[in-house]
Amino acid sequence: ECSKGYTGAFVNTFDFGLITGEEVEEESPPDSTTNNSGDRGAFCQSFTDLESHMTESFEKKMGKTYTSSFGCACSELDMNEESFTVDCTMEGVDGHMTFASSEQMVFELNQGEYELSKTSWREEDSDGIDDQEVFILENGVLTSCEANGCMSCSVCDDQQSIAVNCSNLEIGFYTYECSGGYTGSSSNTFDFGEFTKTASESTDATTTATDTSATTGPASVAEDDSQDEGQLDPGSAQTVYASNDALSLYKMGWMASSAFLCIATGFLALMV
Repeated sequence: ECSKGYTGAFVNTFDFGLITGEEVEEESPPDSTTNNSGDRGAFCQSFTDLESHMTESFEKKMGKTYTSSFGCACSELDMNEESFTVDCTMEGVDGHMTFASSEQMVFELNQGEYELSKTSWREEDSDGIDDQEVFILENGVLTSCEANGCMSCSVCDDQQSIAVNCSNLEIGFYTYECSGGYTGSSSNTFDFGEFTKTASESTDATTTATDTSATTGPASVAEDDSQDEGQLDPGSAQTVYASNDALSLYKMGWMASSAFLCIATGFLALMV
C-alpha cells in the first residue's frame, strides 16, 4: 500500500545526476577569485564568481532578470609586464531593444602583487544610449571618478559610494547621491584577493650563464676564457706572471751556460 513506503527497485531512490551524450570534460580548477592568494595564471583561469556577481548587480540595478549573463577574460600583460586588464561583457534583449553592457578592470603590479587600479563600465543599446563611467583606485580604495558627458562625479566620504549628476543628458539621464548607495562599476564591490606574477613571468628574461664549476678539460678552459673583454681574473694573472718569470729565468740560465761554453772553448784553442 502507499502508506508502506515501498519504492520498488533500489535504483529508484538513487540520484544519477545529469547525463548527456557529450564527452565529459575534466573538472575545472577552483575559481581563484574566491582565494586570498595565488598567481595571475590561476586568477585568469576562471571568473565564475566575478561573472555571477556582475550579472546579479546588473539585474539589481535594472530591476529585472535576464536570460544572458556576463562573461570575462584576461588580456595579455603589457610590454613592460606591469599591468593587464580583465574585460567582461553581457549582451541581451530588453523589451524592444538589444543592449551590450561591459566592464573593464585594470590591474597594476605593486611591490610584487597585482592590485586593482582602475575600473570602468559602459552600456550601449539600440536606442542610442551610450553611458560610461571611469573609477580610479589607490591601494584598493576609490579616489576619483568621471562620468562621460555628465555634470559631476565624485567619491563619497565612505570611499565606496558614488555621487553622480547626469541630469543634463538628453537621453538616459540619471542622478545618484551619496545616500543612494550607488557604487559605480559592480567590480568596485568585488573582493579579488591577492595574487602575484606566475612563475614564468617572474623569471628574469635575461639568460643566466651555465655553472661550469664541475666541468673539466678543454671545455672548462673555454668557459673560463668567456669573461668580459678587457677584464682579467687575478688568479689567472698570477699564473701567467709566474709562468713568464719561470720562462725568463730559464732563458737567462741557458744564455749564461752558452756564454760560458764559448769562453772555455776559446781558451782551450789558445793553449793548443
